[in-house]
Amino acid sequence: MAFLKVVFPDDGMDVLIDGKRRGKTNVAFEIEAGTYTVSIAPSPACDPTECDVVLKPNETGPLSPREVSFAKV
Repeated sequence: MAFLKVVFPDDGMDVLIDGKRRGKTNVAFEIEAGTYTVSIAPSPACDPTECDVVLKPNETGPLSPREVSFAKV
């Protein structure tokens, strides 16, 4: 398992993993290790609009998740 946190100025936006809702912005959540496409919904004006992330097992934890940042444009 791995932990991911999607950082965005607005809390509570839906985090999409390969197009499926899996969590909320600014909150760490647990996910299977693997390679994923991450985006935010509803699609805000942000940069990047999506990104690919590789999560390896045992490299993250609930207090030290992998962080992916999106910025408002």
